[in-house]
Amino acid sequence: MSHPTVFTTPGVRAFAEAVDAERQRQLVKFGDQHHPDIDPRDIAVVTRHFFQHKAQIHREVNEERATPSRTVGRCSRCPEGDHTHTAWDLILLEKVYEALAESDPGALRTELVQVAAVCAAWSADIDSRTAAEPECPQAPLSLGAAPPKRCTVRGPHTEHATEAAEEQPACSAGLLPFGPGAPEPCIVHGPHEEHRNAGGDTWTDGAMADRCPVKHGALGRICGLEAGHDGLHTGEGPNGGAVWEGSAR
Repeated sequence: MSHPTVFTTPGVRAFAEAVDAERQRQLVKFGDQHHPDIDPRDIAVVTRHFFQHKAQIHREVNEERATPSRTVGRCSRCPEGDHTHTAWDLILLEKVYEALAESDPGALRTELVQVAAVCAAWSADIDSRTAAEPECPQAPLSLGAAPPKRCTVRGPHTEHATEAAEEQPACSAGLLPFGPGAPEPCIVHGPHEEHRNAGGDTWTDGAMADRCPVKHGALGRICGLEAGHDGLHTGEGPNGGAVWEGSAR
C-alpha cells in the first residue's frame, strides 16, 4: 500500500522533525502555553501601527539590498561590479513584523506560517553550506575514557570538536585511599566491564568482589587481602611490585 509524500520540499522534513523535538522540550519545561498576541497593557492599534512601520522599513531595506549595486568602502569582499546584498536577517525580520502587525487571527496564523517557512529556508541554506565544506582531516580524538571520535567541524577552523555524546550515567565504583582522603572513583561512563580511575588503575567487579578495595596512594598498590579483614593491609596489587603494609581503616 502506497502513501502520499508528506513533505515535498527538500529539507522541510528534517526541519519539521527538529521543530517537533523542540516543541516537546518546551512542553516538558513550560507545559501547554496560552498567551495574548501582544502585551495586554498596550494600546493595540498603536502597537500594531509600530509593527507595521517596522515591517515597512525592513521591506524597503530588502528591496534596496535586492537591487544590484556596489557600495564604495563596504563591498571590498564582494564580487566585482554591481551585485545584490540580500541576506536572511532582514528577510526574517520583515516577515516577523508583518505577523506582529496583524490583528485578524486567520491572517496572523498565515503570517506565522510564512515566518516558519522563511526559517525552514534559512535552515536549509545553512545545511547546504555545511554539506559543501570539506570534512576535517584530523585523526580521531581520544577524550578521557571515551572511545576516539572524529572531529565533526567542516571547512577551515582552529578548534576541533566532536558531536555531543548522549550523557551516560557515571559509575559508582571506586578505590578507597590508604589513610585520609577521598575515594578514587571510576571515570568510565555508561556500561563497562573494566573500571578505571584517573590515575590509570583498572579493576573489575569480579576481581574485587571479595578483595579489600583500599589502595596505597604512594605505592600505587591495592590491598590483596579479603574484604573486611582485620589488622594491617598487605599484599601486591594488580600492578605488581613490592609488598606494602599499613594500618587498617
